[in-house]
Amino acid sequence: MGIRSDSKGTIWLAAQVRLFHRLWQDVHSSIACLWLLDRLVGRFLPFRTLVIPLFDRIDCLADHAVLPAGYRLKPARRETMERVAAQHPEALTQAFIDEALSKGDTPFVIFRGEDVAEFHWFATTPTRMFAGVWIHPPIDRLYSYKGYVMPAYRGNALHSLGKRVRAQELSRAQLKGIVSFVEVSNTPSLLSAAKIPGQRFGFAIIWPKASGLWAYRSPACRKAGIQFTGGAQASNSPSMTSQSPTRL
Repeated sequence: MGIRSDSKGTIWLAAQVRLFHRLWQDVHSSIACLWLLDRLVGRFLPFRTLVIPLFDRIDCLADHAVLPAGYRLKPARRETMERVAAQHPEALTQAFIDEALSKGDTPFVIFRGEDVAEFHWFATTPTRMFAGVWIHPPIDRLYSYKGYVMPAYRGNALHSLGKRVRAQELSRAQLKGIVSFVEVSNTPSLLSAAKIPGQRFGFAIIWPKASGLWAYRSPACRKAGIQFTGGAQASNSPSMTSQSPTRL
């Protein structure tokens, strides 16, 4: 029994070492160290560590990202999102749709024919990330959140493609790009995001408290103008929780 336990422990440790090496090589050394810290002590601390991907319009223009033939990206109507919610309640709820639209957020959908292959929401106003924490998008960037790829269309990088194509269009609105977030423990999304040409990363360490919010922002986040606030308003918001996609 002891030998089997030791063997499992060795396999687990080897897998963690490989993940750390991939994050160091493919994402950034600082992100790899944050991931390791989260793995070692994150469950015992009240902090949450977020990686902030920055999609810059200039980099995306140079990337010349295009959707596969037969796919198109466009803003969606309420009826489309309500149909998605009815068919995929694990991805979207009616309460979320009502609140997001009431605050002026815009859903964008990647269609294949008439089928919804992927969707994500864009906000320009403060949006709840999770209980007790709101993100304030910079005035020259959109905040992308609540992305979801339909199971039948996963593995085609549609989520990241959708963001890149949308970022290329922002010159018309005089915006610099798009910002989003991934929790540092979400290794699949970190590695997928790192494959995007021109991708940059910042990070934030936040601690929601009853008296307010403590937040550390990396230099990249401060330079981009990303702000966080917390308190009762964020805690009481019922449906704006933004879950990072597990697959991009």
